[in-house]
Order: sequence, then structure tokens, then C-alpha cells
Amino acid sequence: MNSQFEKEVKASLLGKRVEEKLEYTAEILVPISRENRLYEQPYPVYGRDIWNAYEFYYRDEGKNVHVCRCRIEYPQSSPYIVESKSLKLYLNSFYKRSYQSPEQVEKQIKTDLEAIIKDTVSVRFLDIESEATAIPETYICLEKHVQDIRSFKELQFKEKQLSETVYTHTFRSLCPVTSQPDFASIIIYYEGKQIEYESLLSYLVSFSEHQGFHEQCIDQIFNMIASQRHVKHCAVQGLFTRRGGIDINPFRSTLPDKELYLNLSRQ
Repeated sequence: MNSQFEKEVKASLLGKRVEEKLEYTAEILVPISRENRLYEQPYPVYGRDIWNAYEFYYRDEGKNVHVCRCRIEYPQSSPYIVESKSLKLYLNSFYKRSYQSPEQVEKQIKTDLEAIIKDTVSVRFLDIESEATAIPETYICLEKHVQDIRSFKELQFKEKQLSETVYTHTFRSLCPVTSQPDFASIIIYYEGKQIEYESLLSYLVSFSEHQGFHEQCIDQIFNMIASQRHVKHCAVQGLFTRRGGIDINPFRSTLPDKELYLNLSRQ
């Protein structure tokens, strides 16, 4: 870890005991710098980070409790991200406070997060009973087409030109602070020469003991694919399973209008 990252982690609440009864304060939020991003791109980069907090509730002026899924989105170009445990504790502190309307709560969260990440933030409350989305049948599941996982060396390509969307549920990485495993489904869209599925899945599986935040892992995968001379355009979405009641879904694309986002039942 570099010195800046070490300072940010030490300031965070990862791996630390906290008081059970937290009062609301935006000061609990901890920013993590994106300064070590892997982009050396001769290509455009678009995208955003999407967070879903499933354990959010607040009270109205009549002290009635309102439960919802809080969806937070901000651009992939923001100077900072927010450390996840600090966000969880921050959101959980709202249960003691009363608000006139859901819009007032959304505005408060938006204001506090924008001060931390130094960019525009979108906050929306979704129905807690909203259903998960299914992966489209046109998407290709890599593990159903690969019999042998080999040690990864480089991405291999076939001569066929196409555009397709592939995915895997086998992605695993490690938290860079706690070394606890994180799991995700990875969806990849690309245009150009066809990537051999064996080499692509081998590359994604090679992250199984890699230490990196969710955003960093998706940055690295996107950078690897987008930098290939046989790839004209690509988009990568990581759908990470929730930890602490929050799932994180980084999205990166060379296309400004491309969308891959799903909300899977495993999350």
C-alpha cells in the first residue's frame, strides 16, 4: 500500500470496533482517493459507481418508520470514492432522526456525499420489495462454454469480428484491508475480434487472490480489455454481492450511452 492509501485506511472504520448507538454526523464518512487508477487510456472512459443500501430507514415527523433501498450513484471520474463501512454507519444513523419528506432525506445524503467525493451524486429511494432482474438470454455465460481453466498469460483472439455480451458468476477478489473475499458477477460487452472464452475466463479467475476494492478491480478489467488492439469498444459491469447490507456495482465503458446494469438475485 502507498502512504496516501495507508492514511485513508487508518482514518476509516474498517476492522475497528464502533459504538452501537451512533448519532447522525457526516464526519463519519471517509473518502478514498482514486489517484492510483490504472487508466493509461488512448480511449474515452465513461461510467459510474452504483451502490444499493438495503438496510436504510428513517422516521417522519409522526415518528413512523420508513424502510427503503437507498440507491447512490456517482461518476467514475470522481476524485474520491466513499469507504463502505463509513457509509454503512452513516446511513444507519438516520433511524433516530425525523424528516418532513423522503426528498429531504435524499437531499441530506446527496449534500453530505458530494462534500466527500467532490463530484455530483444521485440519491434515490426504491421500493424494498422491488424484484431482481434476470440476465438476458442473449448474454453468454463463460463457465458454460469453458471446460478447462488454465494459468492466465494473455487474452487470445479469434479472427471472427462481432459484438457480444458475456458474463461469469465466478469472480472472486480480496478486500485490500481485511483480506476477506468478495464475490461478483462480471458482465462484459465488446466489439471487435472475438475473445477466446478460455483466456477471458482464466483472466477473470486470476483475481481470486487479488487484493483490491471493487472499483479498482473493475478499473483493471476494463483497462485490460479496452487496451487490446483487437477491441474497438467495450463495457464492463461488476455486480458485487452485498456486504454489510450494501452492494457495489462499478460500471466502465468506452461508449457514452452503453448500459449493462442489472440487479441480480444473488446480490
